[in-house]
Amino acid sequence: MSQKLYLILFCLVILLGFVLRVLPLLHDSFYFTMDQGNDAVHVREILISRKILLRGPETGIEGVFHGALWYYFISIGYALFSGHPAGAVFMMILLNLALTAIIMRKISQNISSPVALIVGAALQVFWWFYDNSRYAFNPFPLVFLSFILVFFLVDYLAGKKKSFIWAAIPVGLAFHCESAGAVAFAAFYFLVGFWGVYSKRLSLKFLILGILTLLAFFIPRLISESQSNFSQSKALINEIRDPYGIFSHMNYQYISIRFKSFFTKRIIPQNDVLSIILMVVILALYKSVRNKNKFVKRYVILCKILIVISWVWFGSNKGWQSWHTVYIRPLLFVSILMMLFELPKKIGWPILLVILVSQIVFFRTRYLEYLYPSSDPSVFANEIASVDWVYQNSQGQGFYEYNYLPSVLDYPYQYLFWWRGINKYGYLPCEYSSFPGSPKLFLPSAKPFEQPKRNCGNFRFLVVEPDEHQELRNLWLDGARKGTDLIEEKEIGKIHLEKRLLFTKQ
Repeated sequence: MSQKLYLILFCLVILLGFVLRVLPLLHDSFYFTMDQGNDAVHVREILISRKILLRGPETGIEGVFHGALWYYFISIGYALFSGHPAGAVFMMILLNLALTAIIMRKISQNISSPVALIVGAALQVFWWFYDNSRYAFNPFPLVFLSFILVFFLVDYLAGKKKSFIWAAIPVGLAFHCESAGAVAFAAFYFLVGFWGVYSKRLSLKFLILGILTLLAFFIPRLISESQSNFSQSKALINEIRDPYGIFSHMNYQYISIRFKSFFTKRIIPQNDVLSIILMVVILALYKSVRNKNKFVKRYVILCKILIVISWVWFGSNKGWQSWHTVYIRPLLFVSILMMLFELPKKIGWPILLVILVSQIVFFRTRYLEYLYPSSDPSVFANEIASVDWVYQNSQGQGFYEYNYLPSVLDYPYQYLFWWRGINKYGYLPCEYSSFPGSPKLFLPSAKPFEQPKRNCGNFRFLVVEPDEHQELRNLWLDGARKGTDLIEEKEIGKIHLEKRLLFTKQ
């Protein structure tokens, strides 16, 4: 294949990935849940209040936080999109497309250009790779970082010793995205490093430099800890000591079942049995191949080690969530594709065709469901339409607005009423919170985002999401409706809206 043709096809693969990801974004079809709302109000602190944040989103352990670089990463998108939450999604799209380009470049350099293009194109229709750019969620960069980590370590095993130091960077960055997955990355990194020192493939000097590079990413955490009397360290110690906490017992049986699904439900998504058969066949045939490509061999071995370490780590406690291991499926998928190209063409190509067809069919079904907004109350299109309905029915007056979310913490509407109100309508509600008079103690700061207001009228608006706990929802409604008469109500997706008139001015 000529270089010119390769570059054209390379760009077409990237364009395909871009179009597939941007089309739903044009219809505001992406999630803006409590997590994304929490991110937004913190990014607001960076862009509007000009604050330097040292702590990121909270982990699964109360009082323990990820690093803050995630906030700074998505703040670029928020700045580019003038505060629109789609900016954070756009940053995730760019990250995934950059990873696609890096993967194709590495495969082109070490295997061949046609293989690089096929793998790159296949990734665009692999749902569990695409899924990591559907909305902005802090664990999702683990996919990008896992590939970069493995590629650096592949280069290190190929004799490029400095690559071991560079490999510390994705590990350090992982602690600013999802700390649980980052622990597995760190254990993997240290295992490869200590093995290198033991086998005399790596000098102690390079190991120490790698560790120091990794530790540099903890400087913001150390500063934060010194300013808060080491609150995170104390919270982590308390969790470890808790007889009913995350680290209270092992969970290998459950984790083994979940990890098994990575293999059985990803090769042929429609059929578990066929997936298992193909996996066994591919591994057996690949094992019998002589003169294996060294890049593929090292990549496959490193992926296996990372998966085993992840299994050991997440099985040692009961804190695993599906997003902690988002990196495993894409790593496995690329491993399978590269192994297939090591097999004789008359065997590898038919298997490859079966896998690609099944992936395309599965992707098409899921993608069409996602292409346009659904009735889901956490979809941005429904949320912003609800905000617009409230403003458009306020008759230009100041009003009171209260939200009911199952999460209780109404981060999404705290951001959206501020952002939409300022940018489109020029004023903010007289009060917007989760309940009349409810303090916004969960926000980084609230007072700077309460102006400008207009003369407060007698309108009270309720934005109510569905909840499995119907009794709690009904109690909230009884309290929020007290002292008011219903004027109008509206359903936007599964979001229930009410416009009410206060008996007396609030």
